[in-house]
Amino acid sequence: MGEEFGQSSRQTPNQPNKLQWSLLTNQPNHELLEYYKHMMRLRQNLPALYTENIEFSHENPAAKVLAYYRSLR
Repeated sequence: MGEEFGQSSRQTPNQPNKLQWSLLTNQPNHELLEYYKHMMRLRQNLPALYTENIEFSHENPAAKVLAYYRSLR
């Protein structure tokens, strides 16, 4: 948690990591949070980004390439 505003430490199962809200006072961290908010709004407003209608058109595991189409069908 906290990656959406630039917190670099990770939570471990046995030791919770408190959020460092003070990071949001830095301009780059605040801009990163706004970017994540924008991406979430896009996903909520564009059904093609979350629909389960998916058709794979190309796969190349060696090159780590995957191409697909998503539709609202």
